[in-house]
Amino acid sequence: MPDYDARLEELLPRLEQLWAQLGAPIADQLAPGLTEAELSARERAAGLSLPAELRIWWGWHDGVRRLQPGTRLGLESLVCAPPSLEQLFLQHYGDELAALEAVR
Repeated sequence: MPDYDARLEELLPRLEQLWAQLGAPIADQLAPGLTEAELSARERAAGLSLPAELRIWWGWHDGVRRLQPGTRLGLESLVCAPPSLEQLFLQHYGDELAALEAVR
């Protein structure tokens, strides 16, 4: 595994600690991570090829137990989205990005 993958695995628990310390709504709602077998099965079902970073992310936590504002993380948020991460980002944050660009 490349060093950046190992670094990501080190940083994710710290992120979870920070969320808890800051009282972020997501801190108490994190769902368990997916196993490699679960990730592979969902990847095949969705017709996607997940990069290592997303396998690490969803292996850490697969979203949240109760969806509320500020808590969407799970693989389910990608299943219906285009396979491009850029397109996925724009799908979820395009309005906010357009609003920021309009202010400039």
